[in-house]
Amino acid sequence: MKRPDRGSVLHENHMFKGGPTRILIKIIRMYLRQEGLCHYCRVRMTLHEGDTDRSATRDHRVPRSKGGNGFTGNVVLACLRCNRLKADMREADFVEMLELAEATPDGQ
Repeated sequence: MKRPDRGSVLHENHMFKGGPTRILIKIIRMYLRQEGLCHYCRVRMTLHEGDTDRSATRDHRVPRSKGGNGFTGNVVLACLRCNRLKADMREADFVEMLELAEATPDGQ
């Protein structure tokens, strides 16, 4: 059996090679697992690059600045708006803030 070229996406052990390709595949898997919805506000996100509120971004549930890591269980997809609002908050604190905002009528 011929060994795949070094630049190949898959090698013998079916491990993904190449940084950008590997990250892109993980993002697509997360997008499909989340059914294209933001982890926090459930708005439909887009995978198109651009600076729109609905652009899908990777977010750390526990921010790296607070001891979180980049492993799959700590990373979700969030719309750009939620990712920016969440900043370096922990997931529980951000969700609580969102719930309070929903419960408070506009302008009060």
